[in-house]
Amino acid sequence: MPIEFNCPYCQQQVQTPDAAAGKKGKCPHCHSVVLIPQAASGKSPADDAIEFPCEHCRELVRTPASTAGKRGKCPHCFLVVQIPLASVPQLLARGIESEASAQAGPGSKGAAAKGAKPAPVDDPFAALPGARQAPYSVPSPYGVPNPLGLPPAALAPKPSAPVNPYESPFAPGAEIIAAAEAERRRGLPWELAPSFETFSDTLSEVLGSPAEAFVKMRRTGGVGNPMGFLILGLVFGQLASAVYATILMAIRFSTLDIPFPVEAIVIFGAYQLIGGIIGAVFSGVIGSFISAAIFHLFLLMVGGAQRGYEATYRVVCFGCGSTATLNVIPLVGPLIAMFLILVVMIHGLTHAHEISGGKAAFAVLVPLGGVFLCLCGVIFFLIVPAIAGAAGAFR
Repeated sequence: MPIEFNCPYCQQQVQTPDAAAGKKGKCPHCHSVVLIPQAASGKSPADDAIEFPCEHCRELVRTPASTAGKRGKCPHCFLVVQIPLASVPQLLARGIESEASAQAGPGSKGAAAKGAKPAPVDDPFAALPGARQAPYSVPSPYGVPNPLGLPPAALAPKPSAPVNPYESPFAPGAEIIAAAEAERRRGLPWELAPSFETFSDTLSEVLGSPAEAFVKMRRTGGVGNPMGFLILGLVFGQLASAVYATILMAIRFSTLDIPFPVEAIVIFGAYQLIGGIIGAVFSGVIGSFISAAIFHLFLLMVGGAQRGYEATYRVVCFGCGSTATLNVIPLVGPLIAMFLILVVMIHGLTHAHEISGGKAAFAVLVPLGGVFLCLCGVIFFLIVPAIAGAAGAFR
């Protein structure tokens, strides 16, 4: 008979055939991705599997009874959880039965043996997720109800496979995986609706709490959206730099005993402004792809590239675009951005690829360290000859 239950999100009644037990589907009312409970039969689902809510994300986890008392990773949030000795309904039933026996006294054992039943227990898993639509008159060649009107191939018996207690007990398809990814990673404000307001909100999240920001950042969706954020951040930073450079130039000329060159200051400021915008666009379009490729290459070297290149690229865009705006802070802004970009990028790669912080730090610090050493070498070879020449002039 069909499985009937309430959607845990919208509380609407859901109905689906027995063959869909243990699989995921979309609620036809609120379109949330939910898990279909086991079919109600003489044998409880908890006899072969343990069902319990994850202590971190509160999502339902199912695992074989043989893993009771062990530790494993939640298939939803990937955090380590303690697997209970039995499902929550079983534990509640045992507790109520023990309490009833204790209250009835020693003589109650005979009554229990003659068919006395414990008080009914509210099943916390009665509202397990599923999918329901209006019944259709589509026959099933396998003798099972078909209220969803599924094709015959979907109702064919599936061969059982061994279950890894540290993974989900079922193998969802590409559409279900994509839906779960979209549910868990709802996206940064800029990814949802690009505007000056969401730019400011995204900037605050990335700089204020990079770990939380990159946990919900989307890892796919194209390069146009993150590139726009990066270019906008770089333009803001370059505008601030152009204004400060023009002000410093004006202050310098004001200290000289010459007429103040207004036209020269205006031309200098316009050159700084136009050049900064062109440089921001160029570095945003070309430099972002090159930087992301370098970081992704070093992730591959340590086995940290758990996601594709696009995930790394989006981290680069949102990380560099956010720290570039720190140039609006006079004098110390560029110095703060120089150190903060390291922190933001390490958090970004850690949570985008779901790897350890050590691997992410390697992918960020090693290439940047190499660039720093190259710059130091260039400066050394430029300064040493000048120092040697100056020392020879004083002999």
